Amino acid sequence: MGNEITLSYIQEMVRRREGRLGEKQQLLHLMRAMGDLAQAVEREEGMEGAIGDMLYNLFALANTYGIDIEDCLPESVPVPQQEKKTARGLDFRPL
Repeated sequence: MGNEITLSYIQEMVRRREGRLGEKQQLLHLMRAMGDLAQAVEREEGMEGAIGDMLYNLFALANTYGIDIEDCLPESVPVPQQEKKTARGLDFRPL
């Protein structure tokens, strides 16, 4: 897989680790992570970990409802026409 990690791969890893919590419980985890992120932004430190926790909990919530994260993005994230034909995924190489 090299330097590329797809959203589907991340979502599957979260599913394997997290299992399936109840909807209310998973939403509470996400809201707690959001609060931690707000505090990290206020302190201007620890934001990387807090963003990671938010993402993890967002993937877990999507798993709880059987939602494929990649299906959520086309309406929210503008993608240039030429990139729409490539495989879906994130490339973490420096710009």
